[in-house]
Amino acid sequence: MSKTQVLNRIAPFLLAPRVAREIRLDLFDIQAREIRLPLGNDNWQVLRPSIQKSFWEKIDGLCAKEDITSLGITRGMKASVMLPGVRVQNGGRFIVGLALLRIEEALNKGTAQRVILASDHSAAFSLAVQVADTFKMPIMLQSMAPVRHEAMAWQVYRREGLALSLACFNPEIWTANDIILLLDEGYAEEAARFSSGWQINLTDSSRGHAPELEGELSRQGIAPVLRNLAPLMEACLEDDKKLGPWGKKMMPDREKLQIWEAFLDNKRGGHYNTIKGI
Repeated sequence: MSKTQVLNRIAPFLLAPRVAREIRLDLFDIQAREIRLPLGNDNWQVLRPSIQKSFWEKIDGLCAKEDITSLGITRGMKASVMLPGVRVQNGGRFIVGLALLRIEEALNKGTAQRVILASDHSAAFSLAVQVADTFKMPIMLQSMAPVRHEAMAWQVYRREGLALSLACFNPEIWTANDIILLLDEGYAEEAARFSSGWQINLTDSSRGHAPELEGELSRQGIAPVLRNLAPLMEACLEDDKKLGPWGKKMMPDREKLQIWEAFLDNKRGGHYNTIKGI
């Protein structure tokens, strides 16, 4: 019997979603509940659609039982889902807000004149639009295969009026006037070999974005990396009306969103090890 057959046979009985534990964020006086699905993304992908559907129905029932109205999904999980009465968050919007916050801090500390996005993900284009709309700065997308993104760049130009420059990924040409948003693991690993530019690591495995908050997660057995942190924070921001609305733009409002205070850089020369200072 193949691994796929075994998984599909045992999953409904041994690997069904369940409420695992409470997550306490004393920094914000917030309490959350973890619903654990003991399957890796690769194993999830080989489950029959009918079993996946039944798991989402169980998760929906658990959310109703626990009075959960906003659910953060770990970013490594490639699954699209709609749950009645539950807002499902993958952390993408939070990462956009964090990127804008980091850019604003970089602009306040240096003489940055350009933003470079190092990514092959389609999400980079929506982030580029937000950055351009917020800061009115030139934006370049660097990739190992920029020709693959020409069609999307043209669509962005026609739809948003944003002329996005495309270029090969090349840290050697970065200068002190560049803010570099690293969205892909491979590009972040390569960029770590260079000290050029103002590097902001926003990959799923990145950490050091909010040390005190990440310490709370670590003490509760949760890996304090962005793949876990971003969905959790996005769910909290959506669910807790005390924290205020996102608003039309993704730029976090420091006056209303107390949660963002944990992510502000109060150290000179770098953002909690996620950014190499100029």
